[in-house]
Amino acid sequence: MNQSELIKRVAEKAVCSQQMTGEVLAALSETLQTQLKAGDTVTTPLGIFGVKDRPAKKGRNPRTGEAIDIAASRAVSFKPAKRIRDGINA
Repeated sequence: MNQSELIKRVAEKAVCSQQMTGEVLAALSETLQTQLKAGDTVTTPLGIFGVKDRPAKKGRNPRTGEAIDIAASRAVSFKPAKRIRDGINA
């Protein structure tokens, strides 16, 4: 499912326009990004979004075997809500 299909289905379920649904999803995305960048966790009906810090480490270039340095980074983590986990396993 791509973004336009998601917007269409959510708009049908929520009985509102696709434009409004698209704006809501864009606002949700922007808010999540802002809060996660600040280091906060965000709890939604879908699950919990958080940030994990990845330390710098040594790695290998698989093509040449040369040792390389991999910089520290931050990654988004997501833990799905129980009802989502239970829904796909039912």
